[in-house]
Amino acid sequence: MFTVLSAVMFASLLVQADEQAWNWERLELAPGLELDLAVQLPATGLGDTPVPVLLALPPGDQDVAMVERGLQLYWSSAALARGWVLVSPAAPGGRSFHGDDVQILEALLDALDARFDIAGGKPHLAGVSNGGLSALELALRDPGRVGSLTGAPGMPPADADPAQLARLAELPVALFVGGADSAWLNPMRRLRDTLSSAGALRLSLVEFAGEGHVPESLTPERLFQQLDAFHAHRLRRHDEESAARRLLDDFHRAAAESDEDRYFACFAPEGVFVGTDASERWNVSEFRTVAHPYFERGEGWTYIPIERHLRLSPRGEIAWFDERLDSPKYGEMRGTGVLRRVGDSWRVSQYVLSFPVPNEHADELVERIAGGAR
Repeated sequence: MFTVLSAVMFASLLVQADEQAWNWERLELAPGLELDLAVQLPATGLGDTPVPVLLALPPGDQDVAMVERGLQLYWSSAALARGWVLVSPAAPGGRSFHGDDVQILEALLDALDARFDIAGGKPHLAGVSNGGLSALELALRDPGRVGSLTGAPGMPPADADPAQLARLAELPVALFVGGADSAWLNPMRRLRDTLSSAGALRLSLVEFAGEGHVPESLTPERLFQQLDAFHAHRLRRHDEESAARRLLDDFHRAAAESDEDRYFACFAPEGVFVGTDASERWNVSEFRTVAHPYFERGEGWTYIPIERHLRLSPRGEIAWFDERLDSPKYGEMRGTGVLRRVGDSWRVSQYVLSFPVPNEHADELVERIAGGAR
């Protein structure tokens, strides 16, 4: 059995703040599903500039009382001093942020994206004790949704296998645990070792020697020193992601404008273009030979990105992407590929163009292709 923080444990550790800095709001996530949120804005308000956002998941029963105790003990004062937006949800009555109910937190992430201009593009995620468990469960569903992960303490669900846990290696992860908290210490050490083996570059496990489940040495200042460092890293990653997206946008614009030199300057030296026909796999020089007559006649091709997913490698030198495209000639298309850093710029290492085929038409299309091949 792991230990979760009870209201009694927390109450014995708290010093009541003179003035509550957060407000309670009720958010409707779906028909019949409302979520009570403690929301704390920077002292200066939101203004016109992006702000760092922390989603802090509560311990214990994860109810309103535990949200407030977690804010008082760990998050509120330091977030206010450093200009962070702080959001902490209370689990709906009779539920908790575990198992299938982690979907509630996924919907909350959508709501945060819609409401705030989030600096770095992604909120940071933290949780205490039972909230640390919830934070790990949420991050495992899609590590790309959050900017960093902090567990104080926090460990993954018991049924998470190493392959699943390895997905967290792309995230900055900070773990804090009391050295005498044996029920949590060993699982958190195993998590650290798994992430380290998976190549995690920003990973720490701080053990407070002789301290228990609520380490007295774990102060708001210490937590936010780590969060500020993670946020600086997230801002750098966001800048790189934005530069990679701009490269892809220029790649498509150059084709639409029949700008041959600009288009092929978007490729890395080893670049490969894979077209929709099975025969169409060209390196840069081969592709330029094929494309030159079209560009010379001003007949470049138009593919307008309408949705894009892009993810950087942990070191930030490679990016993988997939995108939905709108073509005036063909309708919806799909592009997938790899970008890499060449000097100070992003370049296309591989681009694969394809037609997305509705499942209900797949058998018919396969038969027609097979018939044509014969």
